Amino acid sequence: MRKIFISFLSLLLIFSVCAAPIAGSAAYPLPDIEVSSKYIYMVNVDTDTVVFDVDSHVKAYPASTTKIMTCLVAMKHCPDLANTMVTVNPKALSDLWGTDSSVAGLKSGEVMSMLDMLYCLMLPSGNDAALAIAYFLSPDGTIASFVEMMNDEAQALGCNDTHFANPHGLHDDDHYTTAYDLYLIAREAMNFPVFKEIVKTQSYTIYPTNLSKQRSIANPNYMLNRFRESYYAPTTGIKTGSTSKAGYCLVSSASKNGFTYILVTLNAPMEKYGLNLCFADAKKIFMWSFNNLTLTQVVTEGEIIAEVPVELAWNIDHVSLAPVSDYKALLPKTVSPSSVLVEIEKEAKVTAPVKQGDILGKATLIYANSVIGEVELAATEDIERSQFLYILSVASKIVTSPIFIICMVSVVALVAAYIALVRVKNKKNYNRHKHFSAKYGGGSYNDRRYY
Repeated sequence: MRKIFISFLSLLLIFSVCAAPIAGSAAYPLPDIEVSSKYIYMVNVDTDTVVFDVDSHVKAYPASTTKIMTCLVAMKHCPDLANTMVTVNPKALSDLWGTDSSVAGLKSGEVMSMLDMLYCLMLPSGNDAALAIAYFLSPDGTIASFVEMMNDEAQALGCNDTHFANPHGLHDDDHYTTAYDLYLIAREAMNFPVFKEIVKTQSYTIYPTNLSKQRSIANPNYMLNRFRESYYAPTTGIKTGSTSKAGYCLVSSASKNGFTYILVTLNAPMEKYGLNLCFADAKKIFMWSFNNLTLTQVVTEGEIIAEVPVELAWNIDHVSLAPVSDYKALLPKTVSPSSVLVEIEKEAKVTAPVKQGDILGKATLIYANSVIGEVELAATEDIERSQFLYILSVASKIVTSPIFIICMVSVVALVAAYIALVRVKNKKNYNRHKHFSAKYGGGSYNDRRYY
C-alpha cells in the first residue's frame, strides 16, 4: 500500500436560475489518504466538482469495466430492452474457449431478453453475455463492427485516450482507457434509469429460457453486500474488473445527503487473490468526501465588489459591479469564504449609457494559490448619458481626429498656395508695368502699385 497526495480540483457550479454556471478548476492539497489504486478520478456529479485526481489521464487497462461501454452501446441501440429477444450466437461461447474468464453460463442458441442479457453482462460480468450482445447488435455480424460502435461512442463522449479492442475487457495491448475517460463513460451510462437499477442490484433472477431453468446471478461488487467488510451503504454501483495486466479495477458511485459521486479506481495490485483492493480505496475516499466536503457560498449575488470609471455621465464617475448570482462551491468544511481570494478583472472604463446587468468584468476565485472558479460581474444600476458632455466629447474627437487634422493642414496648404500664386501674379504684373514705363514713359511705378 502506498500513500498518495490528494489533489482537489473544483469545477464550480453557480446555483441560480438567472445565470448559467461558469466552470473553473483548481488543485490544492488535502489530507493524505492511503490507497492501493494507481489511477484515480472522482467527481461530485451534482456540482461537476473534481474531488480526487491521481494520474487520471494516464493510459491503463480497464478489464471488465469495459462492459460499462458495452452496456451503454446496447442501451442506445436497443430502445425496448425488455421485449427485444437475443439469441446467443455459438461464437459467443467458442470465442472464449481457453480464456478461463468470467461467464454468465449462457448456452448456444439460448434466447432471453436484452434486459436479462444486460444483467448477465453487468452482475456476474459475463464475457459470454458481452459477446452475445455484440454479435446481436453488430451491423455486419462481427465483433469488430460492434467494437467500432464502442469506439465511436467513446469519441462522441470526449474519451480521447480510449481505444477498445473487444466488448468484454480481456487483455489486449490495444485495449486501453484512462480513469478520466472511464468517468465520462460511466456518467453517460448513469443517465439511463435502467442502468442505475442494474448496477445497484445485488442479485437478479433469470426466469426459465428455452434452454435453461430459472437461475439467480449475483453482483461481485462487495460494496453493495452488507455481509462483506467492504460494504458501504451509500454505494449505488457500478462495475468491478480485474486481469493480471490491469490489476484490480472498480468504477463506483455513492449517494448521501443530497450528493452523488462517481469514482474510478484502476490498477490496484493483486496482492490478495479474490480481494479487490479498490473496494477499500473507494470506501475511504467516499467516506472522506461525505464527511469533509460541503457547499460553501463564496460570493453573493448583488454584493458590490468592484467599480469601473464611467465617462459622459453627469455627476457620476463610476458604476458598481456585483456577481450575477450566488456562487456556491464544494469545499472542505474547514474552509471559510474569507479564505477564498477574489481577483477582479474588469473594464478599464466604460462610456455612458450603462444598463443594469451589463457584463463588465469577472471575479476569479482562488484558494491555496489555485483557481477554483470564475463568476461574471455586472453593472448594478442604469447610468444615463449627459447630452452636453456627449456633444463636447464628439466635438473634441472631431478636432483631434487624424482626418480633421489632415483636412485642416490641407486647407492651410491650399490658402498658402493661393497667397503664393497671387504674389507671383502681382510680381509679374509689376515687372510688365515697369518694362512698359521704361519703354514708353507714363509715370513712376510708385504711382501705380500692384499687389
